Amino acid sequence: MKAESVTLQSLLDELVARIVAAVHAQAHLGVERLLARHVAAQDLLNFGPVLTVVLFQDAHVVDGVAYLGMRELDVRRAPGTPASWYQLTLTNNKVVNNMAGAAGGGIALQDTVKASITGNTVANNDSTGTAGSAFMPGSPNQSSPQPAGIVSRVHSALLYNNIGAASGYKVPYSNPVLADNIVWHNRSFYWAIDNTTVPATFGLVPNVAAGQLVVYSDLAVLGTAAQGTWPGYVDAGADKLNPTNSILTDTTGYDASNSSTAPGFVAQYFNGDQGQTIKQPELATSIATAGAFDEGGNWIDVRFGPLTLYRLCLTPGTCPLYGDYRVQPYGGIGANP
Repeated sequence: MKAESVTLQSLLDELVARIVAAVHAQAHLGVERLLARHVAAQDLLNFGPVLTVVLFQDAHVVDGVAYLGMRELDVRRAPGTPASWYQLTLTNNKVVNNMAGAAGGGIALQDTVKASITGNTVANNDSTGTAGSAFMPGSPNQSSPQPAGIVSRVHSALLYNNIGAASGYKVPYSNPVLADNIVWHNRSFYWAIDNTTVPATFGLVPNVAAGQLVVYSDLAVLGTAAQGTWPGYVDAGADKLNPTNSILTDTTGYDASNSSTAPGFVAQYFNGDQGQTIKQPELATSIATAGAFDEGGNWIDVRFGPLTLYRLCLTPGTCPLYGDYRVQPYGGIGANP
């Protein structure tokens, strides 16, 4: 039986390695989202030490990170011993210019009791509010805006009930260690049909190309009884994340160690319309939406760009990057370049 356990463990380790390799391989292809769910060996077999899952380290991630579930068997077996629980680690990455139809264009967490997110840049990600879950019952023509940067959702009841009261982790949502990060200018949109025009028009709101003000929503906890309100989610008494020593678009409601001084990125950009963004990258253009009846669900197809890493120039091989999220000079707070 021991030999069989080792074999299954090695197969699962290989599966995780392939998932991570796939993420790195897809990093610049402009795909809308990658959801990687890790099934831990200890959930299947009653053996093995504590597992630390390192999803990314020192990577340039352009697909967003969604981690939905570390399972609960480790917590159930030792509800008061968090040292034996699994931990998710995300360190020294650039999670930038991603797009999500629901909440968490940068990082989305659920049922993840122990997590460490440190030294990362989570910037210029968008949540479009075009997923089916963004439309409330009775509101088919307008969605609800979604937080865009780092989003934590409420734990499942089974997991929460198994967390020991004295463990230090008895909170109803994923509450990662957030330190030394840059969480900057993650935009929040919603989708609406305007029936006051003939013919009716539709698209994302705010319409930044028309001069409407951008709405940033960087950090949020969703689904708890004390959920805050959009876009800041830091109402008095609301459940919230706890970033420290980080650069945030808005530090209101957070620890005094954070700063709202703009990071000195070498180059940055916002997602926009595919064609105009490439032709005139200095302009703020709107992300386009269109009906696609083969999409299923709410049939809204989001189209955005640029779909290339480099700006146009006359000399191939010397064209500058659209986004270079190194920080110069480094001021000693937030992610280190």
